[in-house]
Amino acid sequence: MTEDPLEGWFEATVVELKPDNVLRLQWRHYLDLPPFNRRLEDVALLHPSMKL
Repeated sequence: MTEDPLEGWFEATVVELKPDNVLRLQWRHYLDLPPFNRRLEDVALLHPSMKL
């Protein structure tokens, strides 16, 4: 995820799947920031078995 296209990307965790393919996300390394929503087609998902 990224807030700005020129900023690069940052990892977020899916905390909820909402109606209409909307994901509720939380920044992985910035837990003090509030969760936010993004449409499914706007995020790149890693398979759950992926080792980080």
